[in-house]
Amino acid sequence: MSAVALERPEVVSGRFEPDMDEEEYHAHPALSASGMKILLRSPKHFRLARTANRAPEVKFDVGHAAHKLILGVGMPIVEIPARLLSGPNAAVQSAKAKAWVEEARTEGQVPLKPKDFQAVRRMADAVLTNVKARRVLEAAPWREVSLFGEDEATGVQVRSRLDALGEGVLAEIGRAH
Repeated sequence: MSAVALERPEVVSGRFEPDMDEEEYHAHPALSASGMKILLRSPKHFRLARTANRAPEVKFDVGHAAHKLILGVGMPIVEIPARLLSGPNAAVQSAKAKAWVEEARTEGQVPLKPKDFQAVRRMADAVLTNVKARRVLEAAPWREVSLFGEDEATGVQVRSRLDALGEGVLAEIGRAH
C-alpha cells in the first residue's frame, strides 16, 4: 500500500483518536460492544471483567497477529520454537517454554505456536491477495482508529475501535467461523 497524506475526518460529535495504542483504548472506562455483551450477562460479570487481570488467550493472540500482518499495525509476532513445545498438541508446558512465552509478552510481542503462526500467515495471504479485500483496505488508510462518544438517550460514554477507516469506508478484520 502506498503512503497517502491523510486528512483528519470531520467529527460530528465525540472524539476521533487515530493514534491511541491498544492498551490505552482497552483501559478506557467508556462502554464498548464487548463490555455491553458482558453487562447483558450481569452487572457482576461486567464489574469482574473490568477489574480482573485477564491472562492472554490464544484467540486474542491470533487476532493481534492477523491485524499485524493484514493491517500493518500492532505488536510484533514471534513464533515459539517447536523444540520448546510438548506433546501432540504442541503445548506450552515446560518451564523453558513458559519462560520463553512470558519473556516475549514482556517485550510486547505476540507469541504463537508454529501451527497458529502458519494459520495466521495463510489468513493474511488470503485477504491480501483477494482483489476486492485489497481495494477496500487501500481505500481505508486509517488503521486501528478509536472513537469515543456519548449515547444521547442514556448519557453513557461509549467507545469503539475500527480496524480500518477511509472516505466512505469502514473495514473490520474478523475470522469467519
